[in-house]
Amino acid sequence: MEDLRKDTLLSLGQASVNLAFKDLFNHKIKLNFIELKDVNLHLKRIEQDSLFNFNFFLTAFSDTTKQKQIVPDKKSLWAFNIENVSLENIKLNYDDDYGATSVAVALKHLKLKIDKLDLAQSIYSIDKLFLEDITSSVITKRHPKTTKGKSENILPKITANQILINNASFIYIDSLNTPLIIADINKLKLKGGALDLERQTVLLNNLSLSKSKLHVNTKSNTSEDTVLKVRNNTTEINNWKVSAKEINLDDNSLAYTVLKTEDRKNIFDATHLDYRHLSLVATNFYYSISKTEASIKKIAYLL
Repeated sequence: MEDLRKDTLLSLGQASVNLAFKDLFNHKIKLNFIELKDVNLHLKRIEQDSLFNFNFFLTAFSDTTKQKQIVPDKKSLWAFNIENVSLENIKLNYDDDYGATSVAVALKHLKLKIDKLDLAQSIYSIDKLFLEDITSSVITKRHPKTTKGKSENILPKITANQILINNASFIYIDSLNTPLIIADINKLKLKGGALDLERQTVLLNNLSLSKSKLHVNTKSNTSEDTVLKVRNNTTEINNWKVSAKEINLDDNSLAYTVLKTEDRKNIFDATHLDYRHLSLVATNFYYSISKTEASIKKIAYLL
C-alpha cells in the first residue's frame, strides 16, 4: 500500500486472524488469535502538515456529504478484545517532522497473551509477553509543536504477569544529536508489574537483568529536571514513584555520565559512574522525588 506521495505506507507478507463469530451476536468483537509476518509500516507527517500519511485512508471511508448530527454521549454497546498476538519480522518507521520525533523498530519475534483489553478505560492487562531480537531508536529533532487545551484522554493503566526480553537494543538521541540512553539487553525478566501513568506509579514484584549494558547520559544543566516544569504556560508535576519487591542483577555493566563535567580520578564522582560486571540482589526498593531506599542483600562489581 502506498500513500499519496507514492511512498510505501504498508507492506504485509502474511496475516492470520481467528475471530469468535458467536460473540458478534452479543456485541463483542473477540480475536482469539492474530498473526502477522513480514510487515513493513512507515508512518510519516511533514513539518508543515499535522496530518499523517495514512489520513487519506481514513478519509476514504468517511462520508463527507452528510451533515454531522449531534449524538448523545453514551458508551458503546460493543466490546473489543484480543487474546493472543504473534509477530515475526516487523519493521516500523515513525518519522514525525511535525512532532519532531523519529522512531525506528525492527522486531524479529513477539508472542503476547492478553488477559484484559479495555480501550474505553485505557486498561491493558498482559498475561505473558515474549520479545526476542529487537532493535529500536528514538530521536527528538527539536521541541515539538504543541496544541492548546488540555487533553481529555484517559492515561493508560498497564499490568503484566510475565515479561521476557532476549537480545534487545535501544538508543535515545536528543535534538543536539547526543545519545542520552544506550541499552543492550541480553535478558530481562519481569514477574508482576503495574504502570499507572495517571498516578505516576510503577510497581514491580520481581525484576531480573543479566549480562546487559546500560549507559545513561545527562546534561550538566539541571534546570529542566525540576519538580515543576513550566512550558507554554502549563505546569507539569513530576510525582513518579517506583517500587520493587526484589531486584536481581547478574553480571551487568551500568554507566552514568553528566556530560561536559570533569571526570575526577581516584575519588567517588557521582557525575561519572561506571560499574562493570555488576551483580546485585536488593529488596524493598523505593524511589520518589524526595527519597530513594532499598535493602541490599548482595553487591559485587568492578570499576
